[in-house]
Amino acid sequence: MRLLLFLAALLLAPPVLADAIEPPPEDCPRGSEGTSSHAGDWCEPTECDGPDDCELACQPEIGLCITREEVSCGGMAIEPCTTTREEAHGRCTTSADCEVGDCEIADRCVGGRVPDCDCSAGASVGALGAVALVLALLAPVARLRRSRRRIPGGRRTSDLL
Repeated sequence: MRLLLFLAALLLAPPVLADAIEPPPEDCPRGSEGTSSHAGDWCEPTECDGPDDCELACQPEIGLCITREEVSCGGMAIEPCTTTREEAHGRCTTSADCEVGDCEIADRCVGGRVPDCDCSAGASVGALGAVALVLALLAPVARLRRSRRRIPGGRRTSDLL
């Protein structure tokens, strides 16, 4: 029985892949937010149409020096891919204020954007495999406890064997 549970846990558990992504920068200019991925870490400019798009506020007409570049998606993608990374380098009122990039003025979120995903998670097949493994490991403990129960007369059930 234990062998069956162990094999089930092995078969149901997903492969484990190690990954390292740096934390996002915390010193981003107002109107941008730190983000990180396999393509690195950077300050990503935000944009908003109203207060519902932002965690704190949608501030009108914030200028940011922005660069765009094609970067590799990185990570363990099955097929090679690239994505356009927009990076905010500082505040500006005109492009003359920018050491790099062009000055782009837009309504921007201050204090972060509201996530645009339903980030709830459910149980996965891997979680079921982990439960099966725990049950397989606990089965001998339960069997041992059962064999040590006392019966009338002060003897243990294990004494009868």
